[in-house]
Amino acid sequence: MTPLTEQGFKLFKGFVFQPLVSRITSAVLHAINRERHEELVDVDLLKKTVDIYVYLSSDKLVQESGLNPKKHLEDKVIEQTRQYYHLQSQHLL
Repeated sequence: MTPLTEQGFKLFKGFVFQPLVSRITSAVLHAINRERHEELVDVDLLKKTVDIYVYLSSDKLVQESGLNPKKHLEDKVIEQTRQYYHLQSQHLL
């Protein structure tokens, strides 16, 4: 029997998060990019959003859905960071 909280997160991941993961990830990346350009960003909201990615990446939730949100976000952030610092280094040269 699945505990109620775990079942709730499983349903949230399947019906809300997975269909919107690309849009949510884009919004997170956009907020990070804005913050890098010294714009005002709601850091608390950004942290809570990343916490959702981490929580939804628990072993049991990943096994059932096949989607690892934390890994998905990490890959995107690393790529964006690589591109950002590549451009920054080009500007400095």
